[in-house]
Amino acid sequence: MTTAVATLPQAHSFPAMLKQHQAEIARALPKHLNPDRMTRIALTEFRKNPRLAECDPRSVFAAVIMASQLGLEPGLMGQCYLIPYKSECQLIPGYQGLLDLVRRSGKVKRIEAQVVYERDRFTYKTGLFVTLEHEPLLDGDRGEPRLAYAVAEFADGGHHVEIMTRAQIEAIRDRSQNSQNAKRYGKKTPWDTDTDEMWRKTVLRRLCKFLPKSVELAQAVSLDDLAGQGQSQKLNVREVIDGNWAPPPVVEEELPALTVIATAPEAPANMDPATGEIDIDAIGKDVLLPADPCADLLMLVGEAQTAADLDALSHDIGRLRNGERTKVIAAWKARKAALSKAA
Repeated sequence: MTTAVATLPQAHSFPAMLKQHQAEIARALPKHLNPDRMTRIALTEFRKNPRLAECDPRSVFAAVIMASQLGLEPGLMGQCYLIPYKSECQLIPGYQGLLDLVRRSGKVKRIEAQVVYERDRFTYKTGLFVTLEHEPLLDGDRGEPRLAYAVAEFADGGHHVEIMTRAQIEAIRDRSQNSQNAKRYGKKTPWDTDTDEMWRKTVLRRLCKFLPKSVELAQAVSLDDLAGQGQSQKLNVREVIDGNWAPPPVVEEELPALTVIATAPEAPANMDPATGEIDIDAIGKDVLLPADPCADLLMLVGEAQTAADLDALSHDIGRLRNGERTKVIAAWKARKAALSKAA
């Protein structure tokens, strides 16, 4: 069935594909979601946005399957959105979706993000003890948005707070490829229509970097990173259905070229001048070799004997940078599939 879906011609319509392969959606969904409901929601979102009909229907179907695997419903609830990007459909996690994925871990007792306006009363002090007090103005005009904050209380005690100023949030907005394209063509984005939610989502994403992560949350953040950079998510139908999809690395913006005066590097004392080889045994104990930050995690993933062993690594995987996280997630999924097959 997977092969049939993956090799469907582009002309095959998304509604027909959705109806024909409902079983794939049912298998991808967690227990708390209903496949009939997800199918209806996906069709509604597809019909609401005519530009989705211009996308490769396989990419729309792959985005729906990915949403199903993450346990997020596209549309009005704000959990995730199906967004056309060139000839493909992208899955964009929303503010509510990120909150839901964090809460599902069971390791965070409370999490929220708020926008502070000019006429709100707000106090923040940090140091050995953190004080954060926010009293919104309930009557009258609250003024312009000033900053946003997100706070999480952990189930085992402690908390973490992230605060972002207006300048920091708007800098992220202005770097977004979608915002740049919309500005160029005079179109509106969620930054224009749902400003409050986008501010809260931006600071929540920063907070997520410091929270215990599931693989699902790491994937959702990666999807959002790729969309923000205006890059393809490469949601291949076969990989998504098989659970083998891993986010491609985010290509960082190129830095301006620098003028460099070349000088001959000094050869290490332990290098053979004839071959260029370095005698590792001759390196002193005070010399550190560059380490692969993924090496230990990849080893632990490969040695995992149960799904619980793999789930215990989710937090450490989520703390990796995007490029490193990509290959570890791929190894994690491959190992989980192998354990499931063996069982």
